[in-house]
Amino acid sequence: AAQAQEQAQQQAQQREEEAASSSRREAAAQARGLEGARREEELQDKVAQLERAREQAAEEAAASSAAMQEQRGAAEEDLRAEILRRGLAEQRLLVVEAQLAEAARPAQAREESRETDA
Repeated sequence: AAQAQEQAQQQAQQREEEAASSSRREAAAQARGLEGARREEELQDKVAQLERAREQAAEEAAASSAAMQEQRGAAEEDLRAEILRRGLAEQRLLVVEAQLAEAARPAQAREESRETDA
């Protein structure tokens, strides 16, 4: 009877150890699962951060491109305005030269008249 009781205690102790071992294995598996889930979550966070950074960089590039286009358009407009100003200045110069030539004709005619008189 004592031997049967001792054997029953050993079996109970063995079952307890097996249950504890099984519980430890399950806990370890759950921990690995949790660790894997945590790592996956961290990776998803990193992917989201990279995606946001990419979107921000694309927005900045688009804004920079738009600003450059605007500056280029303004520079082209300034250049056209300068070309028009120069064209107008050249036209005024031609008018003034023509007026000077016209004004010089009577003086030249008087000079020629004096020379022929003398």
